Amino acid sequence: MLSIVFFLLDYIIPFLLFFGVLVQSCRSKFLFLSNKVQIMPSISRPPKGEKRGGIAVPAPNNNPKVFFQISVDGKDIGEVVIELYADTVPKTCENFRALCTGEKGKGKSGKPLWFKNSCFHRIIPGFMIQGGDFTRGNGTGGESIYGTTFRDESFAGKAGKHTGLGCVSMANAGPNTNGSQFFICTAPTPHLNGVHVVFGRVVKGIEIVKQVERYGSPSGKPRARITINNCGEVLPPREAESKPAVAAAPKREKVKAPQSAPAPSGSVGQPAKRAREENRDDEKERMARIKAKREKLAKLRQEMNL
Repeated sequence: MLSIVFFLLDYIIPFLLFFGVLVQSCRSKFLFLSNKVQIMPSISRPPKGEKRGGIAVPAPNNNPKVFFQISVDGKDIGEVVIELYADTVPKTCENFRALCTGEKGKGKSGKPLWFKNSCFHRIIPGFMIQGGDFTRGNGTGGESIYGTTFRDESFAGKAGKHTGLGCVSMANAGPNTNGSQFFICTAPTPHLNGVHVVFGRVVKGIEIVKQVERYGSPSGKPRARITINNCGEVLPPREAESKPAVAAAPKREKVKAPQSAPAPSGSVGQPAKRAREENRDDEKERMARIKAKREKLAKLRQEMNL
Protein backbone atom coordinates (compact mmCIF):
# COMPACT_ATOMS: atom_id res chain seq x y z
CA MET A 1 0.00 0.00 0.00
CA LEU A 2 2.78 2.42 0.92
CA SER A 3 4.59 1.58 -2.32
CA ILE A 4 1.51 2.64 -4.30
CA VAL A 5 1.31 5.91 -2.41
CA PHE A 6 5.00 6.59 -3.01
CA PHE A 7 4.55 5.74 -6.71
CA LEU A 8 1.69 8.26 -6.99
CA LEU A 9 3.69 10.94 -5.20
CA ASP A 10 6.83 10.33 -7.28
CA TYR A 11 5.36 9.92 -10.79
CA ILE A 12 1.62 10.39 -11.33
CA ILE A 13 1.01 13.61 -9.35
CA PRO A 14 4.06 15.47 -10.86
CA PHE A 15 2.91 14.36 -14.32
CA LEU A 16 -0.61 15.69 -13.70
CA LEU A 17 0.79 18.97 -12.38
CA PHE A 18 3.06 19.31 -15.44
CA PHE A 19 0.17 18.52 -17.80
CA GLY A 20 -2.03 21.12 -16.05
CA VAL A 21 0.67 23.79 -16.34
CA LEU A 22 1.12 22.93 -20.04
CA VAL A 23 -2.62 23.22 -20.74
CA GLN A 24 -2.83 26.56 -18.91
CA SER A 25 0.17 27.90 -20.85
CA CYS A 26 -1.35 26.91 -24.20
CA ARG A 27 -4.69 28.44 -23.24
CA SER A 28 -3.05 31.73 -22.22
CA LYS A 29 -1.09 31.89 -25.46
CA PHE A 30 -4.26 31.25 -27.50
CA LEU A 31 -6.13 34.02 -25.69
CA PHE A 32 -3.23 36.42 -26.23
CA LEU A 33 -3.16 35.71 -29.96
CA SER A 34 -6.93 36.00 -30.30
CA ASN A 35 -6.91 39.34 -28.49
CA LYS A 36 -4.06 40.52 -30.70
CA VAL A 37 -6.06 39.71 -33.82
CA GLN A 38 -9.10 41.55 -32.47
CA ILE A 39 -7.24 44.80 -31.84
CA MET A 40 -5.55 44.88 -35.25
CA PRO A 41 -6.89 47.79 -37.32
CA SER A 42 -9.23 46.81 -40.15
CA ILE A 43 -7.86 47.11 -43.67
CA SER A 44 -9.72 49.87 -45.50
CA ARG A 45 -8.91 48.58 -48.98
CA PRO A 46 -11.67 46.18 -50.16
CA PRO A 47 -11.04 43.01 -52.21
CA LYS A 48 -10.61 43.41 -55.96
CA GLY A 49 -13.90 43.60 -57.84
CA GLU A 50 -15.98 44.65 -54.85
CA LYS A 51 -18.68 47.29 -55.22
CA ARG A 52 -19.71 49.91 -52.69
CA GLY A 53 -23.03 51.62 -53.18
CA GLY A 54 -23.16 50.31 -56.75
CA ILE A 55 -19.75 51.86 -57.59
CA ALA A 56 -16.97 49.49 -58.67
CA VAL A 57 -13.86 49.61 -56.51
CA PRO A 58 -10.66 49.53 -58.62
CA ALA A 59 -7.71 47.30 -57.91
CA PRO A 60 -4.74 48.87 -56.11
CA ASN A 61 -2.69 51.23 -58.31
CA ASN A 62 -5.61 51.59 -60.75
CA ASN A 63 -7.09 54.63 -59.07
CA PRO A 64 -8.41 57.32 -61.45
CA LYS A 65 -6.62 60.63 -61.89
CA VAL A 66 -8.04 64.05 -62.69
CA PHE A 67 -6.46 67.36 -63.66
CA PHE A 68 -6.96 71.08 -63.08
CA GLN A 69 -5.60 73.78 -65.40
CA ILE A 70 -5.16 76.79 -63.12
CA SER A 71 -4.83 80.50 -63.85
CA VAL A 72 -4.09 83.59 -61.75
CA ASP A 73 -5.95 86.73 -62.87
CA GLY A 74 -6.49 85.14 -66.27
CA LYS A 75 -2.89 84.01 -66.77
CA ASP A 76 -2.31 80.26 -66.97
CA ILE A 77 0.23 79.02 -64.41
CA GLY A 78 0.12 75.25 -64.98
CA GLU A 79 -1.55 71.97 -64.26
CA VAL A 80 -2.30 69.98 -61.11
CA VAL A 81 -2.96 66.23 -61.32
CA ILE A 82 -4.74 64.46 -58.45
CA GLU A 83 -4.93 60.72 -57.75
CA LEU A 84 -8.32 59.76 -56.30
CA TYR A 85 -8.49 57.10 -53.56
CA ALA A 86 -11.30 55.16 -55.26
CA ASP A 87 -9.99 51.96 -53.64
CA THR A 88 -10.88 53.44 -50.24
CA VAL A 89 -13.75 55.93 -50.71
CA PRO A 90 -15.24 55.18 -54.18
CA LYS A 91 -18.45 57.20 -53.76
CA THR A 92 -16.58 60.35 -52.72
CA CYS A 93 -14.10 59.91 -55.56
CA GLU A 94 -16.80 59.34 -58.17
CA ASN A 95 -18.43 62.59 -57.10
CA PHE A 96 -15.15 64.50 -57.56
CA ARG A 97 -14.26 62.75 -60.83
CA ALA A 98 -17.65 63.52 -62.40
CA LEU A 99 -17.44 67.15 -61.25
CA CYS A 100 -14.10 67.38 -63.07
CA THR A 101 -15.48 66.00 -66.36
CA GLY A 102 -18.83 67.80 -66.21
CA GLU A 103 -20.53 64.66 -67.53
CA LYS A 104 -23.59 64.86 -65.24
CA GLY A 105 -25.09 67.98 -66.80
CA LYS A 106 -26.99 70.41 -64.60
CA GLY A 107 -27.76 69.90 -60.91
CA LYS A 108 -30.73 70.85 -58.74
CA SER A 109 -29.37 74.38 -58.51
CA GLY A 110 -29.69 74.78 -62.26
CA LYS A 111 -25.92 75.21 -62.60
CA PRO A 112 -23.68 72.72 -64.47
CA LEU A 113 -22.15 70.12 -62.15
CA TRP A 114 -18.67 71.13 -63.23
CA PHE A 115 -15.58 72.69 -61.66
CA LYS A 116 -14.60 74.52 -64.87
CA ASN A 117 -14.37 78.31 -64.38
CA SER A 118 -14.88 77.99 -60.61
CA CYS A 119 -12.36 79.63 -58.28
CA PHE A 120 -10.35 78.95 -55.13
CA HIS A 121 -12.29 81.24 -52.80
CA ARG A 122 -10.34 80.61 -49.55
CA ILE A 123 -6.55 80.43 -49.26
CA ILE A 124 -4.71 80.42 -45.92
CA PRO A 125 -0.89 80.14 -46.14
CA GLY A 126 0.52 77.30 -44.06
CA PHE A 127 -2.87 75.59 -43.99
CA MET A 128 -4.75 74.94 -47.25
CA ILE A 129 -6.35 76.22 -50.48
CA GLN A 130 -10.12 75.69 -50.82
CA GLY A 131 -12.38 75.62 -53.89
CA GLY A 132 -15.26 73.76 -55.51
CA ASP A 133 -18.12 76.25 -54.97
CA PHE A 134 -19.30 76.46 -58.59
CA THR A 135 -22.80 77.71 -57.70
CA ARG A 136 -21.96 80.84 -55.66
CA GLY A 137 -18.18 81.12 -55.67
CA ASN A 138 -17.90 82.36 -52.08
CA GLY A 139 -17.89 79.17 -50.00
CA THR A 140 -21.63 79.11 -49.24
CA GLY A 141 -22.67 77.00 -52.22
CA GLY A 142 -21.77 73.88 -54.14
CA GLU A 143 -23.60 70.68 -54.98
CA SER A 144 -22.75 66.99 -55.29
CA ILE A 145 -23.75 64.68 -58.15
CA TYR A 146 -25.94 62.78 -55.66
CA GLY A 147 -28.04 65.79 -54.74
CA THR A 148 -27.19 68.71 -52.51
CA THR A 149 -24.99 66.78 -50.02
CA PHE A 150 -24.01 63.20 -49.11
CA ARG A 151 -22.76 61.38 -46.02
CA ASP A 152 -19.17 60.95 -44.82
CA GLU A 153 -18.13 57.73 -46.52
CA SER A 154 -15.24 56.59 -44.30
CA PHE A 155 -12.42 57.77 -42.06
CA ALA A 156 -10.59 54.43 -42.16
CA GLY A 157 -7.01 54.11 -43.41
CA LYS A 158 -5.76 56.90 -45.64
CA ALA A 159 -9.27 58.42 -45.83
CA GLY A 160 -8.79 59.72 -42.29
CA LYS A 161 -5.22 61.04 -42.41
CA HIS A 162 -4.36 64.62 -43.37
CA THR A 163 -0.67 63.88 -43.82
CA GLY A 164 0.52 67.18 -45.28
CA LEU A 165 1.26 69.03 -48.51
CA GLY A 166 -0.83 67.75 -51.42
CA CYS A 167 -3.46 65.95 -49.37
CA VAL A 168 -6.95 66.48 -50.91
CA SER A 169 -10.00 66.40 -48.62
CA MET A 170 -13.71 67.26 -48.60
CA ALA A 171 -14.81 70.55 -47.05
CA ASN A 172 -18.05 70.41 -45.08
CA ALA A 173 -20.36 72.33 -42.77
CA GLY A 174 -20.49 69.52 -40.21
CA PRO A 175 -20.91 65.73 -40.23
CA ASN A 176 -22.43 64.22 -43.40
CA THR A 177 -22.65 67.51 -45.34
CA ASN A 178 -20.29 66.78 -48.25
CA GLY A 179 -21.10 68.61 -51.48
CA SER A 180 -18.57 69.77 -54.06
CA GLN A 181 -16.22 71.95 -51.99
CA PHE A 182 -12.76 70.55 -51.32
CA PHE A 183 -9.39 71.71 -50.06
CA ILE A 184 -5.75 70.86 -50.75
CA CYS A 185 -3.50 70.88 -47.68
CA THR A 186 -0.24 72.81 -47.75
CA ALA A 187 0.85 71.50 -44.32
CA PRO A 188 0.03 68.56 -42.00
CA THR A 189 -3.40 69.08 -40.40
CA PRO A 190 -3.94 66.16 -37.99
CA HIS A 191 -6.67 68.09 -36.15
CA LEU A 192 -8.89 67.46 -39.21
CA ASN A 193 -8.52 63.66 -39.01
CA GLY A 194 -11.92 62.04 -38.54
CA VAL A 195 -13.67 65.31 -39.38
CA HIS A 196 -13.08 65.63 -43.13
CA VAL A 197 -12.87 62.73 -45.61
CA VAL A 198 -9.49 62.51 -47.38
CA PHE A 199 -10.05 61.23 -50.93
CA GLY A 200 -6.87 61.94 -52.89
CA ARG A 201 -3.40 63.42 -53.23
CA VAL A 202 -1.58 65.67 -55.68
CA VAL A 203 0.77 63.58 -57.84
CA LYS A 204 1.83 66.33 -60.24
CA GLY A 205 2.00 70.11 -59.97
CA ILE A 206 2.70 70.44 -56.26
CA GLU A 207 4.69 73.57 -57.12
CA ILE A 208 1.48 75.03 -58.60
CA VAL A 209 -0.29 74.42 -55.29
CA LYS A 210 2.51 76.25 -53.46
CA GLN A 211 2.32 79.11 -55.97
CA VAL A 212 -1.44 79.44 -55.39
CA GLU A 213 -0.85 79.41 -51.62
CA ARG A 214 1.24 82.57 -51.93
CA TYR A 215 -1.85 84.52 -53.00
CA GLY A 216 -3.60 83.76 -49.70
CA SER A 217 -4.03 85.77 -46.51
CA PRO A 218 -4.60 85.06 -42.80
CA SER A 219 -8.31 85.80 -43.28
CA GLY A 220 -8.48 83.40 -46.22
CA LYS A 221 -9.40 86.05 -48.81
CA PRO A 222 -7.26 85.57 -51.95
CA ARG A 223 -5.22 88.53 -53.22
CA ALA A 224 -5.88 87.45 -56.83
CA ARG A 225 -8.54 85.51 -58.71
CA ILE A 226 -7.42 81.86 -58.86
CA THR A 227 -9.52 80.00 -61.43
CA ILE A 228 -9.82 76.43 -62.70
CA ASN A 229 -9.70 77.17 -66.45
CA ASN A 230 -10.23 73.57 -67.47
CA CYS A 231 -10.50 70.18 -65.82
CA GLY A 232 -11.14 66.55 -66.69
CA GLU A 233 -10.03 62.97 -66.19
CA VAL A 234 -6.59 61.67 -67.14
CA LEU A 235 -6.95 58.56 -69.30
CA PRO A 236 -4.60 55.56 -69.21
CA PRO A 237 -2.50 55.41 -72.44
CA ARG A 238 -4.28 52.37 -73.92
CA GLU A 239 -7.73 53.82 -73.38
CA ALA A 240 -6.63 57.15 -74.82
CA GLU A 241 -5.22 55.46 -77.96
CA SER A 242 -8.66 53.98 -78.68
CA LYS A 243 -10.09 57.50 -78.90
CA PRO A 244 -8.51 59.34 -81.88
CA ALA A 245 -9.82 62.77 -80.86
CA VAL A 246 -8.21 62.48 -77.45
CA ALA A 247 -5.01 60.88 -78.74
CA ALA A 248 -4.50 63.85 -81.06
CA ALA A 249 -4.19 66.21 -78.09
CA PRO A 250 -0.62 67.50 -77.59
CA LYS A 251 1.44 65.00 -75.53
CA ARG A 252 -1.09 64.64 -72.67
CA GLU A 253 -3.81 62.02 -73.18
CA LYS A 254 -6.88 63.26 -71.36
CA VAL A 255 -10.61 63.42 -71.64
CA LYS A 256 -11.26 67.02 -72.44
CA ALA A 257 -14.26 68.45 -70.64
CA PRO A 258 -17.25 69.36 -72.85
CA GLN A 259 -17.40 72.89 -74.21
CA SER A 260 -19.72 75.05 -72.13
CA ALA A 261 -20.86 77.32 -74.97
CA PRO A 262 -23.14 75.58 -77.54
CA ALA A 263 -22.55 76.14 -81.21
CA PRO A 264 -24.33 79.21 -82.60
CA SER A 265 -27.88 78.40 -83.60
CA GLY A 266 -28.22 77.41 -87.22
CA SER A 267 -24.49 77.19 -87.91
CA VAL A 268 -24.29 73.41 -87.77
CA GLY A 269 -25.12 71.68 -91.09
CA GLN A 270 -25.44 74.81 -93.29
CA PRO A 271 -22.72 73.82 -95.83
CA ALA A 272 -24.32 70.40 -96.34
CA LYS A 273 -27.73 72.00 -96.82
CA ARG A 274 -26.42 74.33 -99.53
CA ALA A 275 -24.78 71.40 -101.31
CA ARG A 276 -28.07 69.47 -101.34
CA GLU A 277 -29.91 72.48 -102.82
CA GLU A 278 -27.29 72.93 -105.54
CA ASN A 279 -27.51 69.23 -106.45
CA ARG A 280 -31.29 69.52 -106.65
CA ASP A 281 -31.03 72.48 -109.07
CA ASP A 282 -28.55 70.59 -111.27
CA GLU A 283 -30.91 67.62 -111.40
CA LYS A 284 -33.81 69.85 -112.52
CA GLU A 285 -31.71 71.34 -115.33
CA ARG A 286 -30.64 67.89 -116.51
CA MET A 287 -34.23 66.61 -116.58
CA ALA A 288 -35.32 69.72 -118.50
CA ARG A 289 -32.63 69.11 -121.15
CA ILE A 290 -33.66 65.46 -121.50
CA LYS A 291 -37.31 66.47 -121.89
CA ALA A 292 -36.41 69.02 -124.58
CA LYS A 293 -34.41 66.40 -126.53
CA ARG A 294 -37.29 63.91 -126.35
CA GLU A 295 -39.74 66.52 -127.66
CA LYS A 296 -37.34 67.37 -130.51
CA LEU A 297 -36.95 63.68 -131.47
CA ALA A 298 -40.71 63.19 -131.40
CA LYS A 299 -41.17 66.18 -133.72
CA LEU A 300 -38.55 64.83 -136.19
CA ARG A 301 -40.27 61.43 -136.28
CA GLN A 302 -43.59 63.08 -137.10
CA GLU A 303 -41.98 65.03 -139.97
CA MET A 304 -40.35 61.86 -141.39
CA ASN A 305 -43.65 59.96 -141.32
CA LEU A 306 -45.28 62.73 -143.31
